[in-house]
Amino acid sequence: MTAWPRRRHARAWSHEDATQVLDRLRGNLARQAGSGGVPPFTASFGVAMFPDHSLSFDELIQIADKALYRAKESGRDRVSVGA
Repeated sequence: MTAWPRRRHARAWSHEDATQVLDRLRGNLARQAGSGGVPPFTASFGVAMFPDHSLSFDELIQIADKALYRAKESGRDRVSVGA
């Protein structure tokens, strides 16, 4: 889980921003997999945004967790945004 706090005077992150950052991270991890003694692996991420998905921290975790499992069930190695 990663939490990116909003900074004062910074624009709010969108679902697209979070997905783009995590897709880049996923791609960087994939390039490392299988090289230099690193065993092959995939990376899946679930995204939940405050306040878009919930105002409750516990609910955000649940939504992100469900999105993560949806990403894994959809073929792994992807980013899924909460519903």
